[in-house]
Amino acid sequence: MAPAVGVPLNGFRIKFEHEFKRHAPTHHVTRRDVERVLRFPRWVNDLTTTDRGTALFETVGVWVAAPMSLPRHDPSSLLVITRDRRGDRWVHDAWRVYHSDVDLRAARSAYDVLSAFLARYGLEVQLGNASRRLFLPCRVPMAATANATPRVLGALSRPETRRLEIVRLVPERAEIEVTVAFAVDERSLRADIARHPCMAMQAG
Repeated sequence: MAPAVGVPLNGFRIKFEHEFKRHAPTHHVTRRDVERVLRFPRWVNDLTTTDRGTALFETVGVWVAAPMSLPRHDPSSLLVITRDRRGDRWVHDAWRVYHSDVDLRAARSAYDVLSAFLARYGLEVQLGNASRRLFLPCRVPMAATANATPRVLGALSRPETRRLEIVRLVPERAEIEVTVAFAVDERSLRADIARHPCMAMQAG
């Protein structure tokens, strides 16, 4: 498998996870779209900052920007998830979020956009005895099985699921330490996106 190609950006090398190329057309995004978002974001939030102001294992960022071409009849926003590791900024995933599908009128941050996106397309993730659509840095008591592996509820009936899970088991405290975890129902997402003209491919 060929290595990912990086481009310098504010001290980071931008790299694309290999799944990006496969999913980008159905998400109506291109590499150029993502690079623009990372250079000229409207909003950026670090999902992995704790109340002490320090990231846990790695930094996970959520970025939002308007596309370069924004048709009035079908407006959208670009949503990008990144993971910063050792000077590299990896693009985990990116989506074009159509405003007619996801109501972003109340959004005031990248976190708000991600929350609205997951309210429509997210799946419940179970960790220990807790389940929710978005886990941010926290500690969760282990379940009786002492299993730290996240379980996506309903995933068996939705095989096309994209996940981001950064967790670790802390057995001496009987806890699961969570950095971030969420899952996206790709089938539902793609069904909505397919109803829109593919502006990303036209503007690429």
